[in-house]
Amino acid sequence: MALGNAPWSPEIIPVLEQRLGESDLLDEHIQWTIARQQDKRQQVVIDVQPAQQKRLVRAVEKGLPRDA
Repeated sequence: MALGNAPWSPEIIPVLEQRLGESDLLDEHIQWTIARQQDKRQQVVIDVQPAQQKRLVRAVEKGLPRDA
């Protein structure tokens, strides 16, 4: 279950899913670990804005700082 506290890695979840079904107690821990890994993956996701959207955001922030 230390894998739940490990940094996100794409190799962890498939390995854990292979072990599901061996024991009810083990399944509970595996599901917790998978959930933690998925949460960490969401934190790693980078939101990339297209250049046109970046220009629009910058124009609004510069032109209307009170409203941005």
